[in-house]
Amino acid sequence: MWQRQRVNKKKKSNAEDLIRDFANREFGEAVAGLSMEEFAQFEQAMLTVMYSNRYKKGDEFLAHIDFSIIRDVLYSYSEEARTRFFDNRWMSMMFHHFYIQGANLVLSKAVDKSSKYAGEQEMELRFLDTQAVKTLNLNQI
Repeated sequence: MWQRQRVNKKKKSNAEDLIRDFANREFGEAVAGLSMEEFAQFEQAMLTVMYSNRYKKGDEFLAHIDFSIIRDVLYSYSEEARTRFFDNRWMSMMFHHFYIQGANLVLSKAVDKSSKYAGEQEMELRFLDTQAVKTLNLNQI
């Protein structure tokens, strides 16, 4: 009981403020210049990724989100799903950003495990990043 009271006393943060703070820290100028409408679209894409595991939970604040763009890539991977994912400028922006941030870490883990597929993984990641960059160039983000 005392724990519940302690949790209830904690300051509850607005999710929009937390997302905006994270986006500004992580993506910097790429999101700083977005219009309100563009940021709302970016925020929607972030929520889609962040809460993709809750797609069937019935959370009211997620009722307006179509999770298929992320879930199709994760669980029903196909060329069509990949194309749809990378046609979304916000998903492409996030993929490219995190590719730059984390590709070396991912690839070093594959090499550390003596994966015979490390070279293929590197080629696939580069190919996917190329698709993301094409979308970004088209949308000039």
